[in-house]
Amino acid sequence: AVLVSARHPGFLAGHSSAVVMAAGELDLGLLTLAAGTAVYGSVTSTAGALPQQLTIRILTDAKLYTAKLAGDSYRFDAVPPGSHLLQVQGEGIAGASQAIEVLAEGEQVQDIIVEPGLVRRIEVASPASGGNLITLVLQRSGEPQSWMARQPRGTEPAEFETCMKPGTYEAIAWDDD
Repeated sequence: AVLVSARHPGFLAGHSSAVVMAAGELDLGLLTLAAGTAVYGSVTSTAGALPQQLTIRILTDAKLYTAKLAGDSYRFDAVPPGSHLLQVQGEGIAGASQAIEVLAEGEQVQDIIVEPGLVRRIEVASPASGGNLITLVLQRSGEPQSWMARQPRGTEPAEFETCMKPGTYEAIAWDDD
């Protein structure tokens, strides 16, 4: 099998795959790169300094994008237009998410303010016949998910450590089977 992947700044990655028979030749056809929007901004904390470990993601219906970080700035090179979820997590800050409407093409500024949070430890047990990864999502009732993490499933319950604002959250967990 052959997998072709093309990337270019400002465009969403294009992929194509095909099976080539031994000593065969195959025209892979056209590979389309759709224009994407660069989303970037600064990150500030109500507590002062930002944590060293900070994760900023955009969740679309089809994919999870992770930002490039540099000091107190972040950047996504190419995100498809539409309604998505911008998510921020890091040590000592409250996991948070907000809806973001990404416009078609060009660049879009979205500054982020983070707040301190409370550390919580959550154990998730999975049946022995489950998949290889366990995913845990936390969210307040009626709101988008605030925090998400994955880890390999072992023989013991998986332990997740999260940092959240005080309050009541729904915990949703699943494995990848």
